[in-house]
Amino acid sequence: LVRAGQPQPKEELAAAQRLAGSVAVPDDGADLARRGERRILERAESTGGGGGLRSVVERLRDRLDRLMLDEGQGSRAASELPELAAGVSSPVDWLRGSPCSLDPARCIHEKRIGRDELWFPFVPLAPQLQVAERAVKACEQGGIALLQSPTGTGKTVALLAAVLAWQRRHFAAGAAPQVIYGVRTHAQLRQAVGELRKMPYRPRMAVIGSREHTCTNSEVIARARQGRTPLNHACRQATRLAAQQERLGISAGSQSCQGACEAYATLGGPKHAQRVFNKCGRRGEIWDVEDLIGACKAPAGDGGCPYYTSHILAGNAEIVFCPHNYIMDPAVSQCGSHHRGRWSLRGRVIIIDEAHNLEQGCRDAGSVEVSLVELRQLSSALTALPTRHRNLRVRVRGQDVPCADVCAELVRVPQRLAAFLEQQANAPQASVPLAGLRQSWGLGQSTAGTAECLRAAGLTEHGLLGRAAEELAVELTDVLLRLQVEGRAVPEDAVVLGVLDRIRELLAKLQLTVRHPSSYVMGISSSSTGSSGSSSGPSIAAWLMAPGVIFESFAAKAHAVLLASGTLAPIAGLSAELSTSAAFVARSQPEGPLEAVHVVEPVQVLVSTVARFPGSGRVAVSSFGSWQDGDFLDDLGSAIASLAEAIPAGVLCFFPSYAAMDSAVSAWQGGSRRIWERLQRAKGDIQVEPRSSERLAEICSAYTGAARKPRGALCFAVYRGKVSEGLSFEDDLCRGVVCIGVPFPQARDPMVIAKRLWNDSQRVQGAGGAVGTLSGEQWYELQAYRAVNQALGRCVRHLYDYGALILLDARWSSKGDRSRGLRRYLARWLQPLVEEWPRIVASNNAEQTWRDLGDRLRIHFDVAPREVRRLKGLGDGASQASASQISSQISTQTSDVAAFWAAASWWNSAASRSNAAEQAMEPDFLNRNTVDENVPPGNHQGAKRPRPLPDSSAAAAAAAAAAARPRPPVQVATAAAIRTTTMARAAPPPPGRWWLSEMGPGVPPEAPRLVMGPSDLRAVSHGAAHAGREHAEQGRERLSGSSSLDTPMLPFRSP
Repeated sequence: LVRAGQPQPKEELAAAQRLAGSVAVPDDGADLARRGERRILERAESTGGGGGLRSVVERLRDRLDRLMLDEGQGSRAASELPELAAGVSSPVDWLRGSPCSLDPARCIHEKRIGRDELWFPFVPLAPQLQVAERAVKACEQGGIALLQSPTGTGKTVALLAAVLAWQRRHFAAGAAPQVIYGVRTHAQLRQAVGELRKMPYRPRMAVIGSREHTCTNSEVIARARQGRTPLNHACRQATRLAAQQERLGISAGSQSCQGACEAYATLGGPKHAQRVFNKCGRRGEIWDVEDLIGACKAPAGDGGCPYYTSHILAGNAEIVFCPHNYIMDPAVSQCGSHHRGRWSLRGRVIIIDEAHNLEQGCRDAGSVEVSLVELRQLSSALTALPTRHRNLRVRVRGQDVPCADVCAELVRVPQRLAAFLEQQANAPQASVPLAGLRQSWGLGQSTAGTAECLRAAGLTEHGLLGRAAEELAVELTDVLLRLQVEGRAVPEDAVVLGVLDRIRELLAKLQLTVRHPSSYVMGISSSSTGSSGSSSGPSIAAWLMAPGVIFESFAAKAHAVLLASGTLAPIAGLSAELSTSAAFVARSQPEGPLEAVHVVEPVQVLVSTVARFPGSGRVAVSSFGSWQDGDFLDDLGSAIASLAEAIPAGVLCFFPSYAAMDSAVSAWQGGSRRIWERLQRAKGDIQVEPRSSERLAEICSAYTGAARKPRGALCFAVYRGKVSEGLSFEDDLCRGVVCIGVPFPQARDPMVIAKRLWNDSQRVQGAGGAVGTLSGEQWYELQAYRAVNQALGRCVRHLYDYGALILLDARWSSKGDRSRGLRRYLARWLQPLVEEWPRIVASNNAEQTWRDLGDRLRIHFDVAPREVRRLKGLGDGASQASASQISSQISTQTSDVAAFWAAASWWNSAASRSNAAEQAMEPDFLNRNTVDENVPPGNHQGAKRPRPLPDSSAAAAAAAAAAARPRPPVQVATAAAIRTTTMARAAPPPPGRWWLSEMGPGVPPEAPRLVMGPSDLRAVSHGAAHAGREHAEQGRERLSGSSSLDTPMLPFRSP
């Protein structure tokens, strides 16, 4: 209007000036602008650009816009009215509005970072402050941040506090970017919204997701299932019919409106708009998908469709929660459907939570594979369509194009691919190192380039893979849906809808291949057998090797990108894989990735690597052939049963693959029935992760219910599976995680082989390769380590949680047969906590090792709950104290426990070494590569490594006599006896505490000294009490200092 020079009331002129960011708005310009915007919207509500009726989606959008303006705090995109956006002073993609409100009741703690004031609903933990500081800096500088903060450290709260505080400050200055918070699953959407509810910030928010989780039309869902068509096709058909019935003046719900979606037909009604605005559209209303579905339900035809409503709400939201594919998949993120008219990634602050899947997700989003049989089916379906509808025409860019011409254009790509495949199938097989592939392109000097393959297939012709072809597929899909609405479609037309979706996918991903040929590997496989048993013929694949290609597609547009996860480790591998993105290289934070430590105390987490199986004592290493070895499966079952007996409540046990898990479960339920019966005695219920998602909810419900009962539960799961992420197993739901083997990717998978060779070729190319590219072997191994870290993250989910993490494979150990020291690839906060079993490397007594490990687990699950109760006591009144005071109090009161465990572990190992049979191995045991081998979690400062005990014949005789005594009936702790101990007063003694000073004859001078309080003494005597009455009485006498100092104490097993 302004540019056209048309006359307008001063209210509308003020609206134009306000939306354009002009400083020439009069003093009363805000009120004038609001009235002017309302008048523009009222006029637009009844007419479209050409004077026609507006769709229900546009009417709902207009009504919500007007309600937000009436509220006085509307957030409007400057680009939504392009004719008014000239002269904008801030980025046109930013929202204009005022700062969101704060809930005073939740403003417990304030932290200033730079120019932003962050409010938290509690005293923030140290990792939260680290994450928040990095996130604010990335938003301020327009950077890209890699943020790893262990599960349970409040990562989500820290991210929300940082970005909303930064956004709030920029809204105060006039405009701020929309925040898009991406998660992997819809369950995680609920969790993220739940964290926002706890925050003091009250922004206008939205949640978007797929139709599968938001559609409430049971008839449409039933039609999709009966016709075996995707739900989005059935939805589009029903909405098209509803729109047509509205144009004909037929009311929703009438008899002649069969098949139309009533929820869509009533979407633009004023009652629906008001109800949705009240419950989900107002600023400060925090809602999730269930709340939206409830708001959209109403009697007498006043409801609306939750799917379309959520996308319309997202247009004006200050923060939007969505699944990853709305960010990473170009086919979804760049969709221009009418209900997503305001959706864009340009200028946004993008948060990708659970970013450990980013590399794989980006490569999958850019890769495609299609067989010769499928290509022929696509071609025949498109060729047959014009013969059924000879007079059908498609409206394309203002022109009516015959359906035959449209199909002839779309069929060119599948026909050329099919011809190329047939030609290569008859050509001599090349000598390539990829198993199962006849030909490959793009693997460096050993093969031809990907660009050559594309030229040979005829895919580089100008216009063949352009946007015009995609538009043709979209328009033809709409025409076929209209035919179904009008009743002129035939059953074969439903198949064409799926064909067109597949054509669009092929076009989009082949476009990426043509634009980035050096980042792709193409391969042709040999003939394979399909699910029906018939040959599917050869297939051609375009595999994206560089995830940076997809990452660049959204990161280059965004204002800032925050990649966060509890398990990004090994984090260097992710950085190297994303280095092919120019945006990542140029905008990554110069400080490097953040790797925060956990907030739990060391006594709450037991991390153990186990190198040998019980019984046979064979080295615990799994390989591809192990899962068909009956002896290996028997040993593995015995090991899992021993762990299940020692770990209370719920236990998750992870296998490398579904095939491995199925082999083990079948063996234990069949020939090795005794193992399954032992597992059932140890746990009240045993569940197995299903391959399909349909039964996952049922399995999880059964497991969680049994885990909370006294006998607990055991769940067998798979690395990278559905249980390994997206589900929260807090407290008794997971007291232990058992990780079997090292889950390397399938070594014979052609795509895996191609990725390894491609990475190696990039390093050989030198200047032509990406900076910091991993070698093929490094990439291959890091996939396994990241999967293990993710599985370990299922346990210890918050500050007051505790549990045990068991790595059942010798390769995690640093010493012994088949050891590789893989523990260095665990998350950094876990590495100092690792204990290796057997404690004596050369010990062949596997049964004793497993008895000691069981004792160690039982002690852990006796001490850890008491420590958690103590920490909870310290946490009371946290809102009244500062963070520094609480941190100081916690570290002061827990240092004694850490010191106690340090000395106890030292004496356990020293006593074990006093055995004559083990003394020969002392040099190997004492000279380990890792400094934390015999020092327990907590405090390594000041805990020096002991030298070997003096070779005393008296000591050896005493040790032999102790070993000859019968073992106490109840084994409580690890290792052997604690030696003669003297309790003496220190001068001056700390109030209420004892110094442990003299520790028997022949003690080296550097043995640890420590302070013990009453609770520590009770812990030791409690352990002694389990070892038998005689040992307990003597132990209490010795600890109280009342017995003779010259009388050696009999061995008892305790911490």
